[in-house]
Amino acid sequence: MLNVFISTKEINEIYDLKGSTLGRSNPNGSVKKDLDWKKKIALPKDIKDELLKQIENDAMFLQQSSICDYSLLIGIHHASDDPDQSELHNDVFSESENQTQQMNASVELSKRAPKRVPFYTTEDGGTRILDENGQKGNDIIFFGIIDYLTDYGLNKKLERFFKSVATDANQLSVAPPDQYAKRFCEFMKTLFL
Repeated sequence: MLNVFISTKEINEIYDLKGSTLGRSNPNGSVKKDLDWKKKIALPKDIKDELLKQIENDAMFLQQSSICDYSLLIGIHHASDDPDQSELHNDVFSESENQTQQMNASVELSKRAPKRVPFYTTEDGGTRILDENGQKGNDIIFFGIIDYLTDYGLNKKLERFFKSVATDANQLSVAPPDQYAKRFCEFMKTLFL
């Protein structure tokens, strides 16, 4: 399994997005949540369309597998004007020197591997965000679906039942797989221009 943020770029913002609202805010934390997302990311149309189609396919697969509670993890690198920004930096996750060397070696090996690169990892593991003129900007977005091992079994059904007594069930993070997938996909469509 690949690390969503395998890159030599610093990840400046991280979001864990599910498409639900109840308790989905962490404004002062290192990983923000749904209610903290206050932007739309402009991507080239072909990449946006392919990304949303991939998210939909993945959500349908997870739905058929009776999985819920997964998230889209998004990391954003804000490029500086410093041309030397090729070292690995990451304020959120600290790594030992040995782990950093292993990751750099992995990145170097991947650079020498055959160039069948997924559409969403063409820019040092991510995708360039378009600027206000619709041109490729300097900022890079990284993303991947995470936390996809939660089965919608008895525990999740009971959690939903008890939480829905006090709250609108549509706001809850936990939902049956078909409702979860639909809400997840609809929310993902709102993130990108």
